[in-house]
Amino acid sequence: MAFVIGAYFYATGNGVHEVAPFTYNTYCDNASGNLCGGLFFNSYYTGNIGFFVGALLVTVTLLLIERGRPRTAFAGRELAVLGVNAVIYSLTMLAYAGSTSCWSASCTASSPR
Repeated sequence: MAFVIGAYFYATGNGVHEVAPFTYNTYCDNASGNLCGGLFFNSYYTGNIGFFVGALLVTVTLLLIERGRPRTAFAGRELAVLGVNAVIYSLTMLAYAGSTSCWSASCTASSPR
């Protein structure tokens, strides 16, 4: 159940994060007003929080399943596939989290443009 909830949050958070900045950048000059302020908030906070909560739930669920029923031996090919998947997943998280310009208190409402 935690995996399914995590997948839902992961997909929904990513969707909110993609749609909100498009709409914000198309129709708003700054974060003033209810619509533009809400779009800015949903883009940088709601979407990202949902995405990372989902990623955490999916990852923790898979780790707990693996801990309960561990694979004791990996063949050479399986270990290579595991390594490639780990690197791709790590780079995905780094690119997603590291590409924003709003990491500090100096982030202003007009920075998405």
